[in-house]
Amino acid sequence: MVKEYFLAPHFNAPAPPRGVVKLGTILGRLDNFDPFNLEEFQPIPAAQLLPVETQDSVDIDIYGLHADRHPLTERALGLIGRGPRAPDRRPEGDHRVTSCKHLDTLAFIPIESYVRDTIDNLDDESYKPSSRSKRPVYMATGLKIAPEDFIVAFKVVQVWLDRKGEVKYKEYNKKAVMEFETSAEDDTATPFLFTSYPLVI
Repeated sequence: MVKEYFLAPHFNAPAPPRGVVKLGTILGRLDNFDPFNLEEFQPIPAAQLLPVETQDSVDIDIYGLHADRHPLTERALGLIGRGPRAPDRRPEGDHRVTSCKHLDTLAFIPIESYVRDTIDNLDDESYKPSSRSKRPVYMATGLKIAPEDFIVAFKVVQVWLDRKGEVKYKEYNKKAVMEFETSAEDDTATPFLFTSYPLVI
């Protein structure tokens, strides 16, 4: 499985519709939830939305989530298991554990016209990707939401302009830390895999 989800920059970003980050949100950076299309948000056609997926009893161990000395991709230390515990955010030694009774995944598959319309209607011209500087932006296409209604992780596509000024996009997972796996054959299958990091037992 390919890692495709990034940890949220912090665990106090409210989930939609209350929060500012939702499916289709444009971000300039992956380490900061600062939307570029807060005012001019384009509704997502129902045909592009995927069914909500739910994972039960998820425990995630996060190391130094808010520590500036660790880049975003090094903040995930591992998965410590699954259990019936209620959602909880608490420090345990040098790491922090987030336990969820369930985790909902909201996602959609953007089409070219939606991405183009979103970029054309950004709140500020300076937010648009630049073909000269090769500066991209990112569109949120997946959100993992805890029962307490905060965003745990997110998935994106990278959006840029080609030399002709046309909008292009593709899935982006460079330095992503989570992969999403479900198994009908194995009820104990680990839903979050941090394959490049040690586990905390």
